[in-house]
Amino acid sequence: MIDRGDERAVSAVIGAVLLLGIVVTALALYQVNVVPDENQAVEYEHNQQTQSQLQELRNTIVSVPGGGSGGADSVSLGTNYPSRTMTVNPPPSSGTLASEPLGEIVIENATSIDGDEVPIENWARETYGLTYTPGYNEYRNAPTTVFEHGLLYNHHPNNATIPIDNQIVIDGDEITIVTMTGNLSTSSSSTVSVQTRAFSTSSNTVSVAQVEDDNPITMTLPTSNFEAWNASLRESDAVLEDSIEEAGTSEQPAIRFQLVNQSYSLRMAEVGIGDATRADAVDRVSYMTVVDEFAPTTIVEVRDTFNNPVRNVEITNEGDGDLRSTSTGSNGQVRIGELETGDTVELSIDGSDVDIEFEVRAGSGSGGEGDGATPAYWVDWQDPSGQSGVDDEECSANTCVVTGNEIDLTMETDDVADGARVEFSVNDTSVGTVSPNTGWTDSAGTNTTTFTVDDDAEDGDSVKVYTSSGSDGDTIVLTISREPDGALTFNDQTIPPEGAVEVEDVWFSNTENGDATIVIENSSGYEIGSKTVEEDGLYTVDLDHDEFNSGETLTAILYEEGRSNALDSDAATVTVTDEPTATAIENAGASDDPISPGQTTTITAEIVDQFGDNYEGETVTFTTNGDGTLSSETDTSSENGIVQTVYEAAETDSEDEVTITISSESPEVDDETVTVSVVPQTEFVPNRYRDGEGGDSDIPPFDDDPAGTLESFVNIQTADNSPATFTSENNPFKIGTATDDVNQGTYTLELDIDASIHQSSGEINVVIFNSEESEIDSLTFDTEGRETTTTTIDVESDGETIYVLYEASHNHDELSVYTQRLISEED
Repeated sequence: MIDRGDERAVSAVIGAVLLLGIVVTALALYQVNVVPDENQAVEYEHNQQTQSQLQELRNTIVSVPGGGSGGADSVSLGTNYPSRTMTVNPPPSSGTLASEPLGEIVIENATSIDGDEVPIENWARETYGLTYTPGYNEYRNAPTTVFEHGLLYNHHPNNATIPIDNQIVIDGDEITIVTMTGNLSTSSSSTVSVQTRAFSTSSNTVSVAQVEDDNPITMTLPTSNFEAWNASLRESDAVLEDSIEEAGTSEQPAIRFQLVNQSYSLRMAEVGIGDATRADAVDRVSYMTVVDEFAPTTIVEVRDTFNNPVRNVEITNEGDGDLRSTSTGSNGQVRIGELETGDTVELSIDGSDVDIEFEVRAGSGSGGEGDGATPAYWVDWQDPSGQSGVDDEECSANTCVVTGNEIDLTMETDDVADGARVEFSVNDTSVGTVSPNTGWTDSAGTNTTTFTVDDDAEDGDSVKVYTSSGSDGDTIVLTISREPDGALTFNDQTIPPEGAVEVEDVWFSNTENGDATIVIENSSGYEIGSKTVEEDGLYTVDLDHDEFNSGETLTAILYEEGRSNALDSDAATVTVTDEPTATAIENAGASDDPISPGQTTTITAEIVDQFGDNYEGETVTFTTNGDGTLSSETDTSSENGIVQTVYEAAETDSEDEVTITISSESPEVDDETVTVSVVPQTEFVPNRYRDGEGGDSDIPPFDDDPAGTLESFVNIQTADNSPATFTSENNPFKIGTATDDVNQGTYTLELDIDASIHQSSGEINVVIFNSEESEIDSLTFDTEGRETTTTTIDVESDGETIYVLYEASHNHDELSVYTQRLISEED
């Protein structure tokens, strides 16, 4: 008899095997057909993104002619694919960004019509290009993206060429040349930062024309793609179409063309990339040109081959007049003063064969009046004499002997420039350094930095210290002296019975063992107290009270250790009493500095008596030269001697320094001042939010209920690498933030986010609104991972509120926001 139960069991197994085969076949077909198509779409979108980033890099480079400084641009070279459960992705795609030498840019048959001293005829300069080569797994016909001389184009495998941005070399009557130098080659599957540096830049232009009417200006541009440049140049009315031809060699091909007969405005620049380094100042010098040739003050500018100024070039005057500074300022200029009509100026450059000679003409010399080429104000060092650490007999505004370990250096502007940015630097940091390196002039047009002698500096070393502001600068030469030196200050004072005296401002340098001794003598020259000290500062010295009388004049003497060499001395009247009185206002300061208009800072000081103890009951008055308000104009010192008030800055205080003066009711107590810088607010962060658990109704979403939860909102306001988190369970999150009281201007909105998208088709939208609830921009994030994104927005008036709505497309999507901030582009 046949066992039909066994037959049924075999059928079930066969069915299961067939079903498994169908599933495997379907997965195989999906892997072979669908996965490559989806990954190709991902690669295509990435290529579009990378081209946009290369456009930003191109814009950074071409902004250098005209004064741009370069910058850092992010470029995504490769991409990842969406995660898959049952199928397999290839490895992440990668790409390569590399620079390569192109050859020489050549300008022929051109001459300057600004002056014969501009060497432009037969000009030539080597330059580099940039190429992005993608290495996709599926998008195999992706183009290579090329940057040459400002032109960005795609070169496809079928040799088709499509421009992304137009060329900038010739535009109407403007010629713009930007060369690039430096080796760069980087391959990656992620985003890299490309740093570009302005090696030569300014707003200078030179007017040029062809040398002869029948001999047109001819330009040669090295290029690996003649067709790309041929098509682009033919769009310019300034190019003679019949003149365009291939040039160069097979190794370094080029395109040559001629320009129509007219005058042109020529602007040039050089950009460094990769491992490029800028040559020393003297090696970059090409020529000198006269900016102002009229008595009593003439101006000469030192320029490089790109017709841009060269700073920190040493100049020698072998003719008439007084050379105001021995080196060029940030504008490449030097002034020669005390000139009369007919005088001859003869300048040469140390280490170079470049020189210039011209006769001074009658007329209205610069004298400090700015006219576009002449600085609006002149910058000078003040004489640093009169402070500890310098030899007053060997010190002026041009040179100074430094005997101490540090000195203050103060610059000034001849016409008071209040709130102007100042820069400080040195030519040899092995001798000494300056700090701070930058600052802002005060209401007197001055700013101060501190020069500190390096520990390894030796006797006789010298260093040049530069200061610059606006478009002028100055230099002072400091010579280091390691001869023993020192000083002290001994003021009249009142001390208690058996009390010690104070000796202030003690400093010394170059003593044999690094120590010094303070000795106090009575009016008969008898020693009544002493102290050995190891460092600069304020010291108290105990006295033998049996050896002097109250009101007697005592002398403090600072000796090199061993008392063989007296470095300084000072005399003071010392009164002995046990009745405390207010004698000084000390430790005056502001809780916050700088502040912005509308912000407050607490002004605090301590009242002390003659014994150095806190003094209670002294009344002081607060006054200010600012336009803001004081919370109180008088205060009485507390038990711990504290007096205080609060200053709120006004809008009219902006870009200024405000001084708050503290005055005691006791005439013998000197006033104290506190200076607070008031600067426009240049960065704004959110101060309110609305999520599914609450918030202000005027925060988006305006027409819908918010959803989700925003946790750790405070983290979005600080750049401490801790995120605020946006989450939801049942519905996609809709969460808004508000940034209030934003000033008028153009801002960069910076978002540092990390998205976690629940589904591959999901995305997170970010929408920006203004105070009128009108949408002004939007961003979309559809890939996971942390990234920093920026967009530019305009704020039409002061006091605006900027809203940002974060909206997910699926529940369980999460977003970490590390930073959301508005950064003024006018900073």
